[in-house]
This record gives sequence, structure tokens and C-alpha cells, in this order.
Amino acid sequence: MPSKLGITTDDIVLSRAEEGDLASLADGYYTAFAFLFDREEPEELRPTPEVRIARFIQRIKPWLGMPNTRLVKATVKGHPERVIGHAGWLEPDFDRIFNLWRRDAVEEYGWAEQQNWTQEQVDEIWSSVNLESWQKMIVKNDRVRKRVMGDEKHWYLAPLWVLEEYQGIGIGSMLLRDITSIADAEDPPTAVYLEARDIARPVYVHHGFEAIPPGEGDDVAMVRRGPLTKEWKSRQLA
Repeated sequence: MPSKLGITTDDIVLSRAEEGDLASLADGYYTAFAFLFDREEPEELRPTPEVRIARFIQRIKPWLGMPNTRLVKATVKGHPERVIGHAGWLEPDFDRIFNLWRRDAVEEYGWAEQQNWTQEQVDEIWSSVNLESWQKMIVKNDRVRKRVMGDEKHWYLAPLWVLEEYQGIGIGSMLLRDITSIADAEDPPTAVYLEARDIARPVYVHHGFEAIPPGEGDDVAMVRRGPLTKEWKSRQLA
């Protein structure tokens, strides 16, 4: 079914994000997750839109050089300059549960040295963010993920988005299947873990993700282990 703009999945290209995509990615994050970033970057800390985008670019730029990461973008054929959907993955061989979104990831992964940032520049990059609230949220997600997955190798999705005007035609499913097909081809299949708000959970359930057993943080955590089975489909119809 075409989108409001007459686009179908045949018009969509998935590829790896590059440095030249960072501004479009930043704009997409702020659009897709406005509820989150408006809360975590309160008005009293928020700079001009141009500066806000520039700071966001700096915060995510080191991800491009990280081993065992996969930043996938969705674009329309003939228009590679605009990212309309995105999935950020950590691969199963990523060696620790320490979220790239954390402020202290700068120190954990040595990004200041890699990017030639001074401490003043690091502070400036993060100066729009309510760090206490942000860290509490992301560290909690890490803690839950560690409790659920332990040492089990898994793909980690953080996060996935599609711009509103392109939703409803299957781009999100394309971004998911891009990795679940790889995970399912392993023997045994590799688990896939993500965090999702209530509004997005039905989409992931449709692709075989299930809420984890009751416990702290389970309002967002979901896991998928292997291809969809007849038993799983029967449970969804029950």
C-alpha cells in the first residue's frame, strides 16, 4: 500500500549510514522522538535549533567508527540525501552492555581521544541535556538488559524510527527484517533485544518479539529468539 506520498517499499533503499548522513539522522531523531528529547533537553537548556542539531551530531558521530555496530538508513530511490527511517544496531560480538547513548560512554569508549575533544568541548556537546534524568533512564535500560540477557549473545536495537509521512507501508518491517533474517539464519538463531514504548509494541509482537518475564523495566524490554513458529502464531491468536 503506498504512503501518503505515493511511495511503496519498492522505492526504499536500505544502506549503511555515513558521516554525511548525520545531520539528517539528527533531524530524524528529534522529529521521531520529540516527546523524549523535548523532555530530556528542557527549554531552559535548549539552544537554537542549529546548535541543537550540531551538538546531537557530535554525540552520535563516534558511533560510526565503533566496531560491531550497524547504523542502517532508509532512503527513497533517487533521494539519498534524506534519511526517512533508521535502525541502530549493536551486533552480537559487541563486547559489553554499555549503551552508546550514555554520557559516560565518552570515557568508556575513549571518544574524546578519538575525536580530539577537550573536556570543555565534551561538556558543551552535552550541555543541552538534563544529564541526571538522561543517565538514569539509559543506565536503567542497561541494567535490565544485563539481567535479561546475561552473557547470551544478541543483537541490540537502539532504536528504530520511520518519519510519520512514510509510516504504514512497511519500512519499519524492512529495517527489522534486515537483521532478524541474519539472526534467524544462525544455528541456533541469535536473540534480538530491544526497548519499545507501549504504542510501538504491537509492531514488534507482529515480528515475533515478546515481553520479558515480570520485573523492573519490563514495560519497555522485548526479546525475540528465532523465527516465528506455528506455536507462537497460535498463542497470538488465542
